[in-house]
Amino acid sequence: MGGNLFTFPPQFGRLDASYGHVLVNEGNGKLKYIPNKESGMNIRGEVKSIVEIKGKNTSYLVATVNNEQPVIYSIKK
Repeated sequence: MGGNLFTFPPQFGRLDASYGHVLVNEGNGKLKYIPNKESGMNIRGEVKSIVEIKGKNTSYLVATVNNEQPVIYSIKK
């Protein structure tokens, strides 16, 4: 998951404390949180979208960040 929102009026500040979160589906409606230090996810900025791109041997997460280059992570399975 990614987030942050910078479009609030100045008197309210910005929502910018998220660097991305990883939740692993363990089945039966259970999700396991993986800390950033362990997952390696560290996406700074206003994340607009995260998609998985499946390759032949590896999958990737591509995060688009407002006014920045995309951020790409490989997924170890």
